[in-house]
Amino acid sequence: MRYEGKVEFDAGRAKVYSFITNPASIVTIVPDVVESKVVDGDHFTVKAKAGVGPIRGTIDFAFTIAEKEEGRRATLVGKGKGMQSTIDLTMKMEMEDAQDGCVAKWVAEAQVGGTMAGIGARLIGGIAEKYVRQVTDNLAKAASA
Repeated sequence: MRYEGKVEFDAGRAKVYSFITNPASIVTIVPDVVESKVVDGDHFTVKAKAGVGPIRGTIDFAFTIAEKEEGRRATLVGKGKGMQSTIDLTMKMEMEDAQDGCVAKWVAEAQVGGTMAGIGARLIGGIAEKYVRQVTDNLAKAASA
């Protein structure tokens, strides 16, 4: 599954970059977090509630900020396990200046395996897209504050 879009910020690239490369900041924008832990400056874990149809539970994610270019781009890579499923997620953001702040173009790619994958791509796709939109909306609000 692949999703892409852009997020507009009322803040400059330096502030947004600082937010998206700080694990303590990122965990605040992830929906349905049950618990989180910052491991170091590039690694953090998140346990989040998830559900697809009748399948509900939690998924444990380990995230790495894998690629950073100061003020320009960052890549977040996550590996999740739970509910007899696996999720591999990569989200890339590239920032450019805008008139009143900056704009970040993003691409998110996810691979789902196990029980959740068996539910069907159409159902999973809609839920994954909704989740990605929640994260980007939360990011726009938090990093612009």
